[in-house]
Amino acid sequence: MRYPRFSHEPRTGGEREPNRVEIATRSLSLATVHVIGEHDLSQHMRLRDALDLAAARRRNLIVDLSQCAFIDSMLLRLLLYAQGEVSSDGGRFAVVVPADEGPVASMADMIDLVGLVPLYTSLQAAVADVEVGAGARRDQSRIAPEGAHHG
Repeated sequence: MRYPRFSHEPRTGGEREPNRVEIATRSLSLATVHVIGEHDLSQHMRLRDALDLAAARRRNLIVDLSQCAFIDSMLLRLLLYAQGEVSSDGGRFAVVVPADEGPVASMADMIDLVGLVPLYTSLQAAVADVEVGAGARRDQSRIAPEGAHHG
């Protein structure tokens, strides 16, 4: 069952902001935070609030950066913060980074993000692994799951 998607960003005149964060609850145990557009220090609190809200409502969390055009180091720090929050409650955490050569994938490769968080090149692969593997944890730091991003 798919739950409705809502934007964590106020709408004006029915138009969506180009730089926004959307939360989708995919099941009773999984939320996805979609980071869309460009995100830097000025968007820090909005993104942190969305991550906190999603983690509070669901045990498992996926952050989808596939529609994100730019991230800075603050967003990467927030990813590590969210992973810690989710993991400390026994949940599973994953990040989706596009397989292209864009700025988000380049930043992920530059800092070896795959060594820090479970990384996937598609939302479908992340959802499948998080939902199926929620009961059987494995060491994500040594073995990248199938469909994971390889730098």
